[in-house]
Amino acid sequence: MEKLRNKKIRFYNIKINGVEIDKGEKCQLSSMVLSEENIRSFNLIRDSNKIGYTSCQIINVKLLKAVFKKEKKYLLKTKFPQNFLILKLINKYKNWKMLELNCIFNHLTSFDDSWIKKNLLIRLKSEYLGYFIPIKKYFSNLESKKIQKIYLNIFFKNIISWIFLSVKHFGKKETFKNIKKERQILKEPFFVKLVLLFIYLCPFFILNLLRIFRRIFILKL
Repeated sequence: MEKLRNKKIRFYNIKINGVEIDKGEKCQLSSMVLSEENIRSFNLIRDSNKIGYTSCQIINVKLLKAVFKKEKKYLLKTKFPQNFLILKLINKYKNWKMLELNCIFNHLTSFDDSWIKKNLLIRLKSEYLGYFIPIKKYFSNLESKKIQKIYLNIFFKNIISWIFLSVKHFGKKETFKNIKKERQILKEPFFVKLVLLFIYLCPFFILNLLRIFRRIFILKL
């Protein structure tokens, strides 16, 4: 705990506890009212969807070096190389923590036609590859029910929004063809199968309304 308090993080034009921190200025975690109440153990079922946010990770470099050489062959397979490293660290050391503070999530907020044409289908594919391959690789010993819960969490909080976007720009046939193999990485929960069938059969304007409702629901979680 004390080691974590003394760590310094570089922030970029944000406010913490009402204090504005300029770009590049370093700040100790202890100044953010860090306490035992702010820290909890990582829950693989509930938190697995968050490991892809590189802007919100604090990684011990020494531990990272210890696993990097063995895992580097997987790092270029998806858009989420950090997922392999983080899940390996979690599996090996079992001491990953969640810091309950507001975090800056680095999202892509706008897509021009060129980005959509070149990257959208790849990004959707990578959502499956980047989360489910390391889950399968490092946590295959988990009970089937736990794997299913992890799948549901990642699917509804991360993947489904990319499916909506892909359907909008490329249509249903192209979208589902793009993820056909990736859907086999882990056993797909029956409820997810029903949702995907509904997406495939449902008119897009209804899907768009459901997307809005989903966003409101996620914000309340």
